[in-house]
Amino acid sequence: MNALSPWLLGWTEALVRTAPDLVDELAGEIEVSMCDPGTKPAELMVLTRVLGQMPELGNARGFDCVFERGTEDMVLWTTLDAWRVNGLPKSAALAELEQGAQDERTRRRLVKLADAVAPDAPEDAAGEVVDLTSLLKAPPTPRAPATGARLSAAEAETAVH
Repeated sequence: MNALSPWLLGWTEALVRTAPDLVDELAGEIEVSMCDPGTKPAELMVLTRVLGQMPELGNARGFDCVFERGTEDMVLWTTLDAWRVNGLPKSAALAELEQGAQDERTRRRLVKLADAVAPDAPEDAAGEVVDLTSLLKAPPTPRAPATGARLSAAEAETAVH
């Protein structure tokens, strides 16, 4: 599957770029395949790898269908990895999976998901919480010209105002 990934992702990206009107149709087909009980595990993994690279093709229902399979395997893990980059809100199916997860690999991915859904406040290198709003209020720092010369005090004053 790893050997096919670049080809598959290139094909999908080419389709999206050359026929953007087909994106919704492709997303719908991916959802149908993810929810079809007859879809083979390898096919589900291919679909979720595509969704990991092209999140715009995924939706909550498709992910939930895989979460509800009740099997903690490579399919679930690739789906969790794809869901993390998709940016969808946590669903009831995912919350239920979190409660019942037994496999360490599943629980590890769920911890990463929790960090992605509710990240902590930004910290600086010393671990102190940074108040980003103060950065928005601060005046811009004057930049030296591209030649590397320093600005004079008067130039710096006019650059700020």
